[in-house]
Amino acid sequence: MGTKSAERDYEFSARKRLYTAIGPLRFQLVLACRDYSNRIKRHASKPFPTEIDGYYGCSFLYRILRPFAVSDLIERQMAYADFSVDPGAVAVLRFRRASFEAWTGGGVVLDHPDADWHTQAQHVFSDKLRCASNTLIMNDGRDRIAYANEFQSFAGNSENRDRLHPFPRLLKAFTFAAKPILWIRMVCFGLLCNDYVRAEGPKIGFHQPDFLVKDLLQTCPDP
Repeated sequence: MGTKSAERDYEFSARKRLYTAIGPLRFQLVLACRDYSNRIKRHASKPFPTEIDGYYGCSFLYRILRPFAVSDLIERQMAYADFSVDPGAVAVLRFRRASFEAWTGGGVVLDHPDADWHTQAQHVFSDKLRCASNTLIMNDGRDRIAYANEFQSFAGNSENRDRLHPFPRLLKAFTFAAKPILWIRMVCFGLLCNDYVRAEGPKIGFHQPDFLVKDLLQTCPDP
């Protein structure tokens, strides 16, 4: 009986701690995923230049990096033992792992003949993705995600561009035809974000429509 009671006490305290530590962050992750997936849907039908010197391009990059930054903060708050008491925490880690694969891995692009694994021409190295997304994490007494205007100021300073590498170059002159593999990665990440919102959003009152992958990919002329 004593062991059972101790286990219940641990689970209760662990759930309470997790709710306090990562509850607001999980809400932010739903919002970040919703914003990115909606941007991809709109961009497919009405694309604008994505150079980060412009407002649209800087906003585009902010939406790409924000889900990674939020999920990083969530991961920092968790201990391995927390997985057993909170399935939602496991869902965050699964989302994060799949999202890295979308931007860095080969599975999503299959055997595309133009895949270049040496120059980050249409993909990102894992460490570079972490470095770029961490530019959104600020500390003013506590870790938090930068607001869009704060990121815009950061990205507007040319001295900070190295920390965002290779995204400024990837988004420069981006079109569906010029960088089809990059578009595949963007769509794949959009699907992951959309699915996360569909799974976790209803718990907090958010409902997300379907993400029509086939229609999005057909905007690209690459066979």
